[in-house]
This record gives sequence, C-alpha cells and structure tokens, in this order.
Amino acid sequence: MKDSVRLPFLERIGNAVVSYGIYLRQMFYPAGLAIPYLNPPNGPPFWEIGLAFAVLAAISISVLACWKGRSYLLVGWLWYLGMLVPAIGIVQIIVLCPCGIAIPICRESG
Repeated sequence: MKDSVRLPFLERIGNAVVSYGIYLRQMFYPAGLAIPYLNPPNGPPFWEIGLAFAVLAAISISVLACWKGRSYLLVGWLWYLGMLVPAIGIVQIIVLCPCGIAIPICRESG
C-alpha cells in the first residue's frame, strides 16, 4: 500500500471497534453482506464508534462478572475477539491471501 492510502492509527482503532460491532450484529442478523467492506472516507462517525464501544464494553463486563462460575464464556468471548483481529482493520494488509479468511460461527438451533 502506498502511504497516501494508509489510514491514521486512531482512525483504524475507531474502525476496528465499529467492525466488531458489525460482526456481532451480522452473527445474529446477517444482512448487508458484501465482499469488500470499504472504510468510510472520513472514518466512522463518532456516535457509531461510541455505540460499538459501549456494546463491546457491556459484553466484556458481563463476561468478566461471571467468569468464575462460567469460565467458558470468558474463553469464548476472548476467542471471538481474537479470531477477528485479522479482519477488523487495525493492521493494514499489504498483500491479500487469495483464499481469504473464514470464521465459522455456530449456534444451536432449536
């Protein structure tokens, strides 16, 4: 990537927080799916960053509050956050893998 295409670090962090929120929403309501997810020209709006951060913080606090009795929630939440690191945009990828990234999200139907 050329330096003119690289986003500033704070804009990438804001985009990462919003990306986590979008991935959470798409796990339960998969709409608006597309192959490329382009960054907004001036970064995501502050209200969107704040809302996504609040949701992530609420889930994290809830998981941490009950981790002793239900440690699988903490492991699952940290696994979910960690698996999305390559896809959320903090690290800008210079060369894309031709096979892409696939993260299966399983839920019990019933």
